[in-house]
Amino acid sequence: MFNFIRGDFYRLLHTKSFWITEAIVFIFTLIAIFSMSTVTMVTVNGESATSGNSVSSITGFTAIQLSLTSMLLYFMLPLIILVLGSEYSKGTLKNIVTVGVSRTSFFFGKFISFMTVLFAQILGIMAVSFVVGTIVGGAGFENGEQVATLVYYMFGLLLMLAAISSLIIIVLYLTKNTAVCIILAIILPTIINTLHIFKQDWKVLEFIDFQGGMDSLVSGTLSNFGDMLPAFAGSIITMVFCLMLSNRIFNKQDL
Repeated sequence: MFNFIRGDFYRLLHTKSFWITEAIVFIFTLIAIFSMSTVTMVTVNGESATSGNSVSSITGFTAIQLSLTSMLLYFMLPLIILVLGSEYSKGTLKNIVTVGVSRTSFFFGKFISFMTVLFAQILGIMAVSFVVGTIVGGAGFENGEQVATLVYYMFGLLLMLAAISSLIIIVLYLTKNTAVCIILAIILPTIINTLHIFKQDWKVLEFIDFQGGMDSLVSGTLSNFGDMLPAFAGSIITMVFCLMLSNRIFNKQDL
């Protein structure tokens, strides 16, 4: 399996579309950071108001925090095609699983490759954001707790993105169509989040509203671990269940 993963990384790193995609992601990240930095919410006599804010107020650490949003879900979409769905789009899946790679090894190797690249993408976004923010307004370092909070945000977001990805993988192996997967990755989290907003008495939605969980985590609405526990627990349960089910589907389907 590890040889397959290494080969998958080699293929990806020598794919022009991967680097073009990552360049576009970094550009959109910087645009989003500068856009969000120009508006701040201030409180005047107990009432919220919007005011302009100078771009020069951006620092390295604030730029990182601005980059860690639920937009990472949309930045993840090209990776679904480039990593998870590449064999389906190229028609090479049957060749791979008939030359010494078991289906289970292929399945989990693909997921490990995908999560590793996704993790690297998030680190890259954070690094680019920090460098640009530091150039504009300095590093903005205050204390170790600031670093710990950013690490907590990063791994919390990664966990919920993994849960969404595991749902998408089921659809991929059922439909063998990456376009359907992309559409579902956009629509499903939004539908669940909307239901959670209007049906807050449906407690089960706290465990599966991953988009809302990501927004609440980085906005500080539910930033402490206790408040985020339902979303984290739901992410782990969803990921384990969906991966086991997807692997079973993949092992029984005709290629």
